[in-house]
Amino acid sequence: QGNKWRKLKPLLPPQSPIPSGIFSFGGPFSNHLHALAAAGVMYGFPTAALIRGAFADLENPTLAFAARCGMKLFPVAKSDYEKLKKAALLDIFDFLEFQPEVPYIRLPEGGDAPEALRSCMEIVAEIKAQLPAVSGQPIFIAVPAGTGCTAAGVIAAAADWARVLVFPA
Repeated sequence: QGNKWRKLKPLLPPQSPIPSGIFSFGGPFSNHLHALAAAGVMYGFPTAALIRGAFADLENPTLAFAARCGMKLFPVAKSDYEKLKKAALLDIFDFLEFQPEVPYIRLPEGGDAPEALRSCMEIVAEIKAQLPAVSGQPIFIAVPAGTGCTAAGVIAAAADWARVLVFPA
């Protein structure tokens, strides 16, 4: 549910069941990784993630949930995390000494991709449908931003209809 699912849905392969695993990136409290782990259980594909911070608490509620869902978690130093985000998936696996049993596809940190941004544009239509008709009154939409993908989608769709306030998460 919510914006994390909205961002994840268009990035998942259309096959069911998904014939590969999905690897992504996030911080120790990443809602994206939480959603990806849940999707892995729901749709029957393995998940793995690079976690920002070598000493990340793997028992915090977010990562503990991901682990219970079967997600393989790889905490690394922040400097390695930034380098590995830009590396090829096989190079990441070599660095981690991870030898998955099935092929994996890569999702960007936070699900931040053009397809996800377009999916987030739907949020504005849903807001419009829920608001009573108002004329001449300013409309403000407040959006938290991690990678900024959801905020960018809302801004693009709101255009001249509403003012969007973005707050860093």
